[in-house]
Amino acid sequence: MTWKRLWQTIRLWSMKSSIKRVGYLRKHRIFDSIGENVTIMDRKIPLYAKLIRIHDNVRIASNVTFATHDITHIMLNKMPIIPGGGITKPLDALR
Repeated sequence: MTWKRLWQTIRLWSMKSSIKRVGYLRKHRIFDSIGENVTIMDRKIPLYAKLIRIHDNVRIASNVTFATHDITHIMLNKMPIIPGGGITKPLDALR
């Protein structure tokens, strides 16, 4: 964890109000985008938060984990029925 992400997580832990947490996340552009009427109860900043877009009217509970990357494309490229693999996974935001 970088010092910046650690500091941001500490700041989120110091805020009791979900509205203040969302305001802080919006102000510091921690996520790619955050819509209107959003509630975020969790105080952990996920890895690669810039890959996450939160749309309008979203509620995120505590202890939610965002998987911003996986290894599916690596697994499929190793399959023997796909000669030479060839499956690529573009880098895009989690929506």
